[in-house]
Amino acid sequence: DNKVITSIIAKIEDIVTHKRKTVYIVFITVAVTMLCGIFFINRAGYILDDVPDDSKLCQDTHFLEDNFGGVSPIEIVVISKDSLRNDHDYIDQIVSLDSLQQRLKKYPELSRSVSIADAVKFLYQAYTNGKKYELPPDPNTYSNLMKRVPNMNDAGLAKSFIDSTRTATRISMNIRDVGCDRIEELLPLLRAEIDSVFPAERYETIVTGNSIMNFTGQIYLTKNLFISLALAIVVIALFMFIMFRSIKVTLLSLIPNVVPMIVTAGFMGFFGIPIKPSTVLVFSIAFGISVDDTIHYLAKYSQELKHSDGNIGLSVKNALGETGMSMIYTSIILVLGFGMFMISEWGGAQSMGILVSTALFVAMFSNIILLPSLLM
Repeated sequence: DNKVITSIIAKIEDIVTHKRKTVYIVFITVAVTMLCGIFFINRAGYILDDVPDDSKLCQDTHFLEDNFGGVSPIEIVVISKDSLRNDHDYIDQIVSLDSLQQRLKKYPELSRSVSIADAVKFLYQAYTNGKKYELPPDPNTYSNLMKRVPNMNDAGLAKSFIDSTRTATRISMNIRDVGCDRIEELLPLLRAEIDSVFPAERYETIVTGNSIMNFTGQIYLTKNLFISLALAIVVIALFMFIMFRSIKVTLLSLIPNVVPMIVTAGFMGFFGIPIKPSTVLVFSIAFGISVDDTIHYLAKYSQELKHSDGNIGLSVKNALGETGMSMIYTSIILVLGFGMFMISEWGGAQSMGILVSTALFVAMFSNIILLPSLLM
C-alpha cells in the first residue's frame, strides 16, 4: 500500500499502455549508443591489474621494472632433436644461444637474459684474467675451460640451465607487466627470432614462464566465460519455451535481459573498464539474476491470461500491478547489495560492484517497462 511505489506502478502502466513507441525509441537509442561503446573496450590482463596503484606491492614492482627490466619470468627452452651431440654441435648451440640473446636486447619489455652462454663468457673472462667478456674465439679453448671447472653435475645452478645429456638448455629473463595485448603482439616476434636461430628441423623450442602462463590463463578464462554466458542464454531460452510453450514469448523474454548486458558492455567501453576475468564474470551473474524478474512477471502474466480469457492488455496490467512492486523492491535491494563492492580496495571486486549494479538497475527498467510493452 506504499503510495510512492503505487503511484510509480500506475505511471508505468500508463507508459506501457499509451507510450510504447517512446519506450521503444528510448531503449533502441540506448542500446545502439552502448553498442558503439563496446568497440572501445580494452582487454587488460595485467598481473597486478586489480591491485591499487598506491599499494606497496605495485610501487615495489614498478621500481623493479624500472631498474631491473621486469619481475615476471619468461623463458625460452631449446631442445635438440639429436640425443647424442659432439663437442662441435655443443659449441655451435652455445654460439646460437648468444646470438639469440643479442637479438632479444632490442625489445625494451625484456630484461637482460641469462643462459649457459653467459657462464662460458664468465669462465673465459677468468681465463683471460678479466680482460675479455666474450665467447672464446677458438673452439679448443672450450675444452681447456671445461677442464678447469669443478664437477658441477650436482650443482643446482648448472642443472637449471642445461640437462645432463646436453640436449636441453634455456634462456631465462624477466618481462615487464605489459598486459595481454602486448604479449600477444610480442609472442610472434619472439617466435620469429627463435626460429631464425634455431631451425625447427633441428630444434624444438618452447616459450614459457609465469608471464606466458598468465597470458594463456587470461585468454582461456575470458573465452570460456563468454561461452558460459552464451550457454546460459540458450539454457534459459529452452526453460522459457518449456514454461510458456511459445517461441514468441521465449524471444520476448530474452530481449529485456540482453539489453542490460549491452548497456553494461558499453558502459565498460565508455568509462575505460577493461575486459578481464573479474569483469567478464559480471555478465553471467547479472544475466542469471535479472532473468528472475522476467520469469516472475511472465509466470503471473500467464496466470492472468487464463483468468481474463486471453485478454492481453488486461493481463499485462494485472500482472504489472501484482508483481511490479516486488520487482522494484528486489531490484533495489540487489543493486544496493552489489553496490557495496564499490568500496572495496581490490579492483576486481570494485569493478564487479559497479558493473553488476549497473546491469541490474537497467534490467529493472527492462523487465518492468520494456517487457510489458513488448507483450502488449
